[in-house]
Amino acid sequence: MGYLRSPRAIHVPTTADDLRASKIAALAEKRWRVETSGVTVVIGEDEIPVSTRRGDDREALHVAFSAINAGLRPDGATFKFADGIPRAMPNTNMIMCVAAALAHVQGCFDHEAGLIGQIEDAEDASALHAIDIEAGWPSTAYGRWQHSSSDE
Repeated sequence: MGYLRSPRAIHVPTTADDLRASKIAALAEKRWRVETSGVTVVIGEDEIPVSTRRGDDREALHVAFSAINAGLRPDGATFKFADGIPRAMPNTNMIMCVAAALAHVQGCFDHEAGLIGQIEDAEDASALHAIDIEAGWPSTAYGRWQHSSSDE
């Protein structure tokens, strides 16, 4: 026996204000997806996947960074990265991983803020439709963080 689905009311934005609110909501969803997608940091020959998910993953990065700054993290201590593989990581490289992850997250919020400004300033529906909320997001590949350390 099949199931009969009741039709859902689908709200189609009809005014510029409705479209603006819809676009900002879609933008927040896009920022969330990019923000929490993680980054890959290249250190020497290794690609290190670093989680940027909110909660325990991001908190672990903050704790590691704080411990390094306080002199409490032994150089070369082990850290479990987004792929579930624990790696011995020199503190200089760990700082690069934390910096890349936090720069990625901040870049997402900065990009979202710029797009919100464009959306709020758009004069009509045509201008709102022209704003591309899919483009311009921070990369998840941080090759610029390449580092070859004598500690490795």
